[in-house]
Amino acid sequence: SEKCFVEISRDGVNWPSLTSTYATTWADEGIIAYGEDSVQCRFEVFPESETGFQTDNASLVEFDITEAAGGQSEVWIRFRWVGTWGYSWEIDDINVVDIEENDTRIDNYLSYTNYLETGVYENGAWAQSQLPDTLFAGAKVYNFGFGTQENVVLDIEVNGTTSSSDIIETFPNAVTDTLSAGYVVSEVGPYTVNYALSASNEDTNPENNFATQSFEVTEYSYGRDNGELFDLYGGDFEYACMPYYDIHNDVTIYGIDVAIMAGGTEGSPISAWIIDTDDDINVGADGIFLPPYDMDQVATSNETYLNTDVSWSGEGDVVWYTFEFEEPYEATAGQVLGAVFEYYGGAALTIAESSVNFESAAIYGPGGADNTYAWRLASDMPMVRLNLDPGLVATEPGVPVAQVAEFNNGLEAFESLPNPASSEALIRFVLSQPQAASLEVRDMQGRVMMTKDYGTLAAGEHNERLDVSTWAAGTYTYTLVMGDARQTRKLMVD
Repeated sequence: SEKCFVEISRDGVNWPSLTSTYATTWADEGIIAYGEDSVQCRFEVFPESETGFQTDNASLVEFDITEAAGGQSEVWIRFRWVGTWGYSWEIDDINVVDIEENDTRIDNYLSYTNYLETGVYENGAWAQSQLPDTLFAGAKVYNFGFGTQENVVLDIEVNGTTSSSDIIETFPNAVTDTLSAGYVVSEVGPYTVNYALSASNEDTNPENNFATQSFEVTEYSYGRDNGELFDLYGGDFEYACMPYYDIHNDVTIYGIDVAIMAGGTEGSPISAWIIDTDDDINVGADGIFLPPYDMDQVATSNETYLNTDVSWSGEGDVVWYTFEFEEPYEATAGQVLGAVFEYYGGAALTIAESSVNFESAAIYGPGGADNTYAWRLASDMPMVRLNLDPGLVATEPGVPVAQVAEFNNGLEAFESLPNPASSEALIRFVLSQPQAASLEVRDMQGRVMMTKDYGTLAAGEHNERLDVSTWAAGTYTYTLVMGDARQTRKLMVD
């Protein structure tokens, strides 16, 4: 229901009306009669918007307002938002220009796999064994000139080899189309894809007819990311990150590589696994797979712990951790696999993300107004890769969590998840040795909300789920007791 409009008036008095936020007739209501002329005076800024839609920041959006403004000595332009949820639409530079007769351009879609038409994911690192016989590069092209363009074609050059798209013989004003051309890559190494748009008519603004993308072919590393740090995800809460991978040819997968950032807590429990998207996967409204959290894992890593002895050269550096599967996984052509990295929370741990390349990764973690846990679309690409190397060497694990507890008198209590909680809170704690343990929860007035005597528990990690759905919003504390050791943490309820 959120809509952003540019509206034109020839007199500053007559403007388009809008009968409803949800109106699908917004364009019809944008037509205004001036004498014998009935002209379209409304333009939608983001016509492709829907739930979860995101824009580039900043977005350069262009409109041909000739019908409403052409031939006028003066016009008024206004910017209008209508919606339900509240929306920050910040407008900066505005430029009104004369449209040239000949001005074709590469528009706002560019993909070295032509993802929107082929469905083939872009990969920053292509494992050599997973290269399709032919890749297709595609671009959306737009005729911004007022004249009809002739013989419009897109040329693709990849490391010195050139191919061309089909030709658009006539291309009228304000029309868009997607052009693509095939190319073949096979050898290990970097590849640069250069796009060049041309037409029979001499282009007045040729600088927007060119674009470039790049990727790498590797022997064994299969990564959706481009290897360049763009953002971080994580913290002291439980989460999982999952890019999706096309399996183009039969292959054996030996493990998963994850780009973990410096500064994580020694001994934090971490794991990696694979799911087959044929198993109980729902397709969300935005086209992304949204799996249940307890989905079947077709391959899992050996249990491991964060090792801070792995060499970092400074803050912000990325270290690729390699997780080895207990049993190699035999993937078959046509499968779409989710590669998952999971952190169980309790201390600081973040992973690297690269800039997003189409919506094909998910994150499991807290979100929304009530911080509920669910699978959600990842705004950037988690750096979680498939490792196809038969000589894979797993990263040596760090100090186990139970040993971390030894440094705290044998007991380590972690922050509750989520925090704040609205319906259920998860409490995690670790014992370094078998011991009698108990839990007590109090409100800020000191009133006891619940107690639990566990008796003697085994060494290792333990969980307690609290139903807080009937508790008043506010701050609570929970205290874990093991022998002479006590640890207290805060629990927020909203």
